[in-house]
Amino acid sequence: MSVDTKPQDDMPPEVFRFGVSLLFLVTASRLLVNSNEFYPLHGDEAQYWLWAQELSFGYYSKPPLIAWIIGAFTGLLGDREFVVRLASPLLHLGTALLIYGIGNRLFSRRVGFWGSLTYILIPGVSWSSLLISTDPPLLFCWALSLYALVRAVEAPQKLKWWLVGGVAFGVGLLAKYAMVYFLAGLLLWVVAKRRDLLRMPGLWLMIAVGLAVLSPNLIWNAMNGGATLAHTADNADLGHGVRLDPAKLGDFIAGQLGVFGPITFAALVGLIVVRFKTLWKAEATALLLCLILPSLVLMTGLSMLSRANANWAAVSYVGGSVLVAAMLAEGKRGRMVLIAATVLHVVAMGIGYTYHDLARMAGVEIPYKSDPTRRFQGGRTIGRAVAGVLAERGMPVLMTDQRLLYAQLAYYARPRKQVQWDANGRTDSQFEMENPASQAREDTILYVTRSNQPGALQHFREQERIGAITVPLGKGASETYHLFLLRGLTDPPSKG
Repeated sequence: MSVDTKPQDDMPPEVFRFGVSLLFLVTASRLLVNSNEFYPLHGDEAQYWLWAQELSFGYYSKPPLIAWIIGAFTGLLGDREFVVRLASPLLHLGTALLIYGIGNRLFSRRVGFWGSLTYILIPGVSWSSLLISTDPPLLFCWALSLYALVRAVEAPQKLKWWLVGGVAFGVGLLAKYAMVYFLAGLLLWVVAKRRDLLRMPGLWLMIAVGLAVLSPNLIWNAMNGGATLAHTADNADLGHGVRLDPAKLGDFIAGQLGVFGPITFAALVGLIVVRFKTLWKAEATALLLCLILPSLVLMTGLSMLSRANANWAAVSYVGGSVLVAAMLAEGKRGRMVLIAATVLHVVAMGIGYTYHDLARMAGVEIPYKSDPTRRFQGGRTIGRAVAGVLAERGMPVLMTDQRLLYAQLAYYARPRKQVQWDANGRTDSQFEMENPASQAREDTILYVTRSNQPGALQHFREQERIGAITVPLGKGASETYHLFLLRGLTDPPSKG
């Protein structure tokens, strides 16, 4: 693939080598932060770990790749929190290296360098590197698919890179169904710029291989009532009617400033708006536009109609990093913008990784509601407390009524058997699917709940309140968990 005018690559080799070393240095710093295990696993992270204990081709709310990755790492290195999260910073490093390759082949080594550095330092990646989620494997597969596509189009008659792209595309779908935006962007670009590829087997091979890789998950969905597909559709929350709410657009845009960085996001939007015609004329920049706009535009619209989490447009920023670098890296003023964004992101990363320590050194207690890591607080404490109660009571069956609490207790309390109470008669999680309370009809159950008077009690012949555990979460906040011993399940809620 070529661009209309490819700039001269005048980056000195020593500057390039220093730049690449920065990618590894940033990754090493993130591994060091994670190795401290300061933050307990969030409920979603614990859920992925729990899935990894029984590998499958699908799970209730996500495709299976995240569980496979965690299973591979923990199977080799144990299941400490650091190991559960280990893949995340490594995958982001891999994505940054692929972005370098994309920028280098489409434009120049300078663009590749700035694109990779931009990506690995954006706030969304800095935050994502400290936890395990479906985004790191999705973004890696997106970047690999794009790199393979660029290589394939250079010699479209050869099938090697089309095949690589197809595998990456399919594995990306196994990470998160948002990978389908890649297919939408690819087809848009082909129809608009490269219709000749429609007559070549490579393009269709790539799509066919991707769908073949996904097919075991589709079969799993068919055998389980379309659980993951239905949950993904439910996330859009359009089933209750369309409610236009422009105020939510502001929240979504603010989220994008936080994910991609205020300078880089403003630069990306500004370039697209002001220079769209110029960008669309060149084959390479048109490709990047086609892979940026579908998810970004759709999620922007969805944010006004229902809700759209800030990370739902994250796939746009693989191509976005390359496009911003391509438009800014070759000019002095543009490089000043990139340098300013880099400095801002490094400072933000440094503060974000150390602000608890800085606050402690200053003798300041961070208010709970102002702490961006508040979702991670308490899981380790309640888990270990419940583990003590289980041991004291002879390891009864553990039951909860919330998905995230179920997962956190599974990781930190390690019960011998665990079931999930279904309060509404509707399957809302993997645990309600596979481990309903009906599996413990004749067992003694330790029920841990945030409710002081849970409705589940009326469904058991015997109930005994045995206490409560209050977990401090930070300045001005705590969470109380109520403990009951239950026996003799009579009539669990029926499935509606």
